[in-house]
Amino acid sequence: MIDSAVPMDEALSVYDKVVYSVLCTYASNTDKSCYPSYQTIALKAGCSRSKTIEVMAKLEGLGLIEKQSA
Repeated sequence: MIDSAVPMDEALSVYDKVVYSVLCTYASNTDKSCYPSYQTIALKAGCSRSKTIEVMAKLEGLGLIEKQSA
């Protein structure tokens, strides 16, 4: 499920919103975890792997996602 505040946030770029949406699509309904690769996210979001990494860092910095080590 996508937090409705994210697509409405005018401070976020189109890339930010699309990557966030892709992550939400892969998220488990029970614990909200997801594990798609950067390449998979990039493919589904229509951007490069490096852009995906950049956006993920931004989303984490904003507290919209939490990255955990495997």
